[in-house]
Amino acid sequence: MDTRETQLINAIEDAINVFGFDNKKAAQQITAMHQTNQQSFWRFIRACIEV
Repeated sequence: MDTRETQLINAIEDAINVFGFDNKKAAQQITAMHQTNQQSFWRFIRACIEV
């Protein structure tokens, strides 16, 4: 099933699998997100760690 969650994970996997992907630059972009989206993003990261 092609859910929004599956699409997200596939996009993340594709992005980080590229040679030269810069984790720090990507993380820095989080500061450009709306604060509510930042909070949702961190809840997602916490859920990933807890799995």
